[in-house]
Amino acid sequence: MTLASHRFRGLTVDAELNNCQQESLLKKELVKHISIGFDDDFAKYFLVIQERGKTLSVALSDVLYLKSELKYITVHTAARRYIFVGSLAALEARHPRHFIRIHRHTLVARHAVSVLHRSEGGQKAGPWAVRLAGVDEPLAVSRRQRAALRNSLSPCCAAPPQCR
Repeated sequence: MTLASHRFRGLTVDAELNNCQQESLLKKELVKHISIGFDDDFAKYFLVIQERGKTLSVALSDVLYLKSELKYITVHTAARRYIFVGSLAALEARHPRHFIRIHRHTLVARHAVSVLHRSEGGQKAGPWAVRLAGVDEPLAVSRRQRAALRNSLSPCCAAPPQCR
């Protein structure tokens, strides 16, 4: 064990700790600062997720969509899914330039939207759906959110005039 000084995102640790203890302490401090809002710079680009006793950071740029299921949110990335405790409304308010609501229980990443189209599934999936890059199944778009979604899409991704 040696006396070490570590700096991580504005946090400094000076202590006689081994590497594992230092890393654990830094992570705990980081989560504490993020949860009370001190490290806004980190929270702008990452979601901090607690999973099986571990603290994971998931980059917002990796998130394809978020789906609310009771009091949990399933975070979908291209690689895997995560369970996040929080509300869609809070995430939508905190990251309005990154996510857009397509349904009362679904937010999608703006960068992942490839096309808005009429659903082939009829009323089962809803009359409108959105396709995301890297996601096989289309996601249903509610009538209330369709206009906002269509207006937020870039001209290359917007639905043709006959679909409006």
